[in-house]
Amino acid sequence: MQNLPVKVLSRIFLITTLCIFFSIESHASSSKVSKTYPGGVMYHGEVNSSGIPHGKGTLTWVDGSHYTGDLVDGIMSGKGVFTWADGSYYTGDFAGGQMTGKGTLTWADGSIYAGDFVPGVSSAASSAKVHYSMGVDYASEGKFIQAREEFKVALKIDPKLIPSKFSLKVIEDAIAFNFRKEAVMHDFKGVAFGDKGMVDKSITEHTKAIEIDPKIAAPYNNRGNAYGNKGHYDRAISDFNKAIEIDPEYALAYTNRGNAYASKGHYDRAISDFTKATEIDPEYSEPYINRGFVYMVNLDEKTMACKDFKRACELGRCRDYTIARKGGHCR
Repeated sequence: MQNLPVKVLSRIFLITTLCIFFSIESHASSSKVSKTYPGGVMYHGEVNSSGIPHGKGTLTWVDGSHYTGDLVDGIMSGKGVFTWADGSYYTGDFAGGQMTGKGTLTWADGSIYAGDFVPGVSSAASSAKVHYSMGVDYASEGKFIQAREEFKVALKIDPKLIPSKFSLKVIEDAIAFNFRKEAVMHDFKGVAFGDKGMVDKSITEHTKAIEIDPKIAAPYNNRGNAYGNKGHYDRAISDFNKAIEIDPEYALAYTNRGNAYASKGHYDRAISDFTKATEIDPEYSEPYINRGFVYMVNLDEKTMACKDFKRACELGRCRDYTIARKGGHCR
């Protein structure tokens, strides 16, 4: 499996632009058209009274990508098939130009994801999170081989999905009998409860994992997160300390401890932990974002904050950099 070659979301703007050309150049009296439009995009199919693609039709882009299916006022909406230039294709529901609802995504290598696609979220991110959740469920049941495959699929779809990265490491250690099976199962049960907002049950499961096998770093980190969510920052820091003691290269634990320190107003310690996390894993965007917020909000060091937000954007997390720029805080 590979990353989604082109996101359907990016086609919305192109199709919307095409609508202008359709409305200007097509004849309102025609029920169907076959034309090539500026940029080399071709359309064949039904149009509305204004000459805009509407009904059944096919759009073909210059790179070979094409869509066949329902269109509403020039936008992919209804049932359809979108095929990318490399042969990957999606069959299913569309709304507002996005893969939304039920569908099947088939990559060029034959890998398949079938299920729900979430509006407002890139299809890649949406399907990656589905596979991650499936991995957590399998792991909590002791089905580690299946869990490993789901986490691998999630990372192939979205390499920046950090929970899958760290979960995969735990599962691989469990498969290699480095960790006790029951401990790993309880830890992932705790993760599942945490994802559902059931914090107390999450803490109980992580604690069981620690009691069964205290040499695993992940349950301490995960329980620390749960304590942090309850505002018990000292307990959280104690757990993060233990996780880091067990695994000194645990970038996620450094990031989480930094969050706890920042919540207590210990900004220098927070900066130190976020910095350590970026040194361990320079491609991990979260510590850059969190360090940026401490610089911007708590220390009034906008230059440093903007540098961090920009780096996070380079890693694919642009929301905070965009907001800071719109607010005039970053250039």
